[in-house]
Amino acid sequence: MMSTSNSSCSTARGEERAGRCRMDNKGCGQLWLCNCKLWCNTDAGCRPHSKTVCEQTNEDMSQVLRFATIGCGAIVEKSFLPAVIAHKHAALIGATRKDIDRLESFCREHRIDRAYPNVDALLDDPEVDAVYIATPVGTHYDLIVASAEHGKHILCEKPLALDRNEATAAAAVCSANGVKLSVAYYRRQFPEITEIGSLLTRKCLGTVLSINFHHGSWYAPAANSPGSWRIDPELGGGGALMDIGSHRLDLIQYLTSGIERVLCRLSRQVHTHWPVEAGATVLAGLKDGGEGHVSVCFNQKQGSDSLEIYGEDGNVRCPRLGQGRIIVEQNGACEEVDCGGPTAKSATHIPLLRSFIDDIQSGTPNPFAAAGVLPTEIALAACYRSAKESRWVEVEETGGER
Repeated sequence: MMSTSNSSCSTARGEERAGRCRMDNKGCGQLWLCNCKLWCNTDAGCRPHSKTVCEQTNEDMSQVLRFATIGCGAIVEKSFLPAVIAHKHAALIGATRKDIDRLESFCREHRIDRAYPNVDALLDDPEVDAVYIATPVGTHYDLIVASAEHGKHILCEKPLALDRNEATAAAAVCSANGVKLSVAYYRRQFPEITEIGSLLTRKCLGTVLSINFHHGSWYAPAANSPGSWRIDPELGGGGALMDIGSHRLDLIQYLTSGIERVLCRLSRQVHTHWPVEAGATVLAGLKDGGEGHVSVCFNQKQGSDSLEIYGEDGNVRCPRLGQGRIIVEQNGACEEVDCGGPTAKSATHIPLLRSFIDDIQSGTPNPFAAAGVLPTEIALAACYRSAKESRWVEVEETGGER
């Protein structure tokens, strides 16, 4: 399945071209994609980032995993493509999307050779080793099944599917066809989450009593705009809970003993005309007796994104996820810990892609593999069932559709 070509890469890992970053935040120090390179926008001007490697040796190319992307919207440009460029064993050779004009523009801008007219043409290409699915949730299941049956490894955006039936069936079909399936719950490897995970593993907080997340942001897409599918129940499957709540439920599953039962309430405050929820609150009973709490909303103009964990012997607070900073409270003292700085949009998928490729090439344990994230998908389905039936729902009783 790997490329054996000795030719130099002419796609998203192509030759360097002169250019300036599209983001003009002087001194921000973040990485941005610019003409096949990652650039660091600093006061000194636009320069190639030192960690970027665009040139490939013949030996490197023999190990390259060749990707094609299904969908090429903002998440592909801002997060997936920078991750491909940053990994010496990855290349993006093709793409497809329904809007042919935008597809051709995307491929032309990023020097991607193959603009497939449809998904079938992409999957029929024997030189494609893996696909990145970056389409609305309602399309994931059919695309996963088709990709697996064509022998393609699959990296899929979250959530994996619309309900428990689809999620478990998607994982099963990939296993049956001998292909890898990973899901982009990339916050699992944020530096602050890694540090918190270490604290919990070492029992620094003692018994965990509660873990609480809140995310609030403003989201009001115009009708038929590129992002409006998130509030279309057929395409997105839900609203704030499905889109941003799933990440927080996943972190509870990842950091704790796991979710045993849930009580969920959905709301449409402010966005009263939406067919899906603008906000959601979830109470989660954990398997070890602790409690979890998730509140998310798309109607908060002053954004927030916090995490708090309270334990028998100490507490941890993360004022804003993605900023690489936590506050640890123990023995009457309070310490601020720098976990490595903010995670830029262009860096979110780098650990995700690295784990995916390592899993394929050497069987290295992958925290984003389908088997490890299925509990999140099942808990998410239980939340929607709880909201529908106005009662506590045991996660394991959630069968079939939500």
